[in-house]
Amino acid sequence: MKKASERSLVLVMPKANPTSSELVKAGAEAHYYGDADFKLRSRFTVVNSNRGDAWVAVGYGRKGAHMIREFHSSDDPTLNMAKDLIDIARRLAEKGAR
Repeated sequence: MKKASERSLVLVMPKANPTSSELVKAGAEAHYYGDADFKLRSRFTVVNSNRGDAWVAVGYGRKGAHMIREFHSSDDPTLNMAKDLIDIARRLAEKGAR
């Protein structure tokens, strides 16, 4: 809720749910791609997106466990890939809303 109220939270998900609706009311940006059949293999969070110390946390399943890896280095392309995916989702959501 803190990130949402600071307008520094972007959600990309198949459809709205009660939690995302509350976050949007608090100030989060949300993009829904409307495809409940498409199951993501991973989830990610970009932290401090517009700052020099930005980093990415990636969550994924591995052998029945939920793993989270953090990528802090500006030399690692993971941050740029995550930002590209968010930009693609935004564009697709905007096209679908027309």
